[in-house]
Amino acid sequence: GDLAYMTIEERKKLDEAVRMLEEAIQLDPNRSNYYMLLGLSQTHIPSLRHEAEKNLQKVIQMEPWSADPLFYLGQLYYVEQLPQKAATYFKKALEININHTLAGKMLRKMSNQNSKKSLLSFLKTRI
Repeated sequence: GDLAYMTIEERKKLDEAVRMLEEAIQLDPNRSNYYMLLGLSQTHIPSLRHEAEKNLQKVIQMEPWSADPLFYLGQLYYVEQLPQKAATYFKKALEININHTLAGKMLRKMSNQNSKKSLLSFLKTRI
């Protein structure tokens, strides 16, 4: 969930997960799933989103055949209100896996949002 709706207990668990994953990476820096989980955990903490971006990019380098880290990086950019970057990564995820339903769903959602904004701005010019 969003940090604004996160309880203190949930935040403590998230901080603990980040700490444990950072330790795991120290012990075995070649495990891409550690970087993936760390990046996903950091995505939920606004002050750590830059680190999340780095960790997800590391997974993309380690697993260039995997659509999931591309999707998750797109999600991060979407949350950060960077729609062009988000769309780029959702499209890249679909290039690797045309059946990546979440990437397709996010692109449709973004397309619908853009359509509504365009209609709204058009209507405002007519009033």
